[in-house]
Amino acid sequence: MQLARNLVLFIVIMALSSACRKDFLNKKPNTSTIIPETLNDFDLLLNEVGIAFCNFPEMGALSSDDYYIKDMIYNSLPFTRTRNCYLWATDIYEGDTQISDWNYPFKQIFYCNTIIEGIKKITVTNNNQAQWHRLLGSAYCLRAYAFHNLATIFCTVYDSSTSRKTLGLPLRISSDVNENVIRANLQDTYELIISDLDAAEVNLTTPFDLTQPNRPGIETLYALAARVYLYIGDYSKAMKYSKACLDLKSELMNYSIFDTTVLKPFPVIPGGHNPEVLYFDKYAYNSWFQILSTGLLVDTALYQSYNDADCRKRLYFRNVGGTDYGPKGGYIGLANFFTGLSMSEVYLCYAESAARLQQFDIAKEAITKLMISRWKRDLISGRSLYVFPVINSSNDLLTYILAERRKELVFRGTRFSDLKRLNRDGANITLYRIINGITYTLPPNALKYAMPIPPDEINLSGIPQNER
Repeated sequence: MQLARNLVLFIVIMALSSACRKDFLNKKPNTSTIIPETLNDFDLLLNEVGIAFCNFPEMGALSSDDYYIKDMIYNSLPFTRTRNCYLWATDIYEGDTQISDWNYPFKQIFYCNTIIEGIKKITVTNNNQAQWHRLLGSAYCLRAYAFHNLATIFCTVYDSSTSRKTLGLPLRISSDVNENVIRANLQDTYELIISDLDAAEVNLTTPFDLTQPNRPGIETLYALAARVYLYIGDYSKAMKYSKACLDLKSELMNYSIFDTTVLKPFPVIPGGHNPEVLYFDKYAYNSWFQILSTGLLVDTALYQSYNDADCRKRLYFRNVGGTDYGPKGGYIGLANFFTGLSMSEVYLCYAESAARLQQFDIAKEAITKLMISRWKRDLISGRSLYVFPVINSSNDLLTYILAERRKELVFRGTRFSDLKRLNRDGANITLYRIINGITYTLPPNALKYAMPIPPDEINLSGIPQNER
């Protein structure tokens, strides 16, 4: 009987994963007989890795300055979207439809909506209350995560002075695929994200379990809240939630113990033990890996900024000929780039927020602890070779922390959103590409920092398109 139920549940999952698109409405199953009903059913929905969850948008990374490719590689790329993202083209898609950066997060949101609505119909008892709250909190956490990922790619950067006049996202918070949803403004978008984080905090009290790295725990929630508040510029809240996470978990890996000569130096997740992981995620589509396999090179100035005593220089990168360096296997020991939440990002968030709030000693302590774990150690004493540089002001310390943030989180999916928020705050970073003798630029705060809404979504829903 249970096997039959699981088979039926599998059918509805597969159907529902497509049903969040209006063009699949006619194929929607008879949900009155096969919709998930029990807590175990909703628990299974959270396991849909690949179908829905653990598919991180990649167009931001493709558009960032962590890497470059040479003319021969660019000219041979088979993916239109990859080429156009690389050069910040006005028309990214050129007629392409079913854009994964848009579709996967909305699949995740649909699953979360289904879980939230379904769980609220189940009576809480002494026997089920732990699972009931864990699932509800997980769904709110992952919905906030999906909406935030979408906002960093498809909206201009959040600015509290203009957010009520800036286009946000279509806030689909119902599993009813027939409901027409307009684009909200960016303020309402982030108010929903924060509301979801608050609801998750009430319900999600269980610790993160590394054996189930795609399931959020309370540390995951705090790390996500810190990321969100850092992005919108609420540094007091970013510091609060990063500290809350560090109060629960603070372990960092000693990078000096890893073999710098191998292509995959880090522990494999799942299965291996990477204590810094707080939520597993990776890129959704294979064009980023296509670049990786055919000549992705780390930005030269970025590579040269690593000290020779910094283990990251040889753990993160490999020489691919001459003065060119490309990335090694990811932070989780796989070819996939890790894009989830981690302790190192939490430390960086805590340090940056403290520096911005003029709390010099706290910021110094946080960044020092991270750097000690990343540098080589003396073979006799075992002490880290890292020495904190001469820095006397919080502003100078902030500059140093931001430089270390870029070096620590390279290829981890954060650089594009960092560029947006840093330029909002006056960093004035211009990006450059040179392809086939032509120089392309992306000025600070350009409208092209918001990717176009996929054309099939525009045609189906009628929501307004982003200006480019």
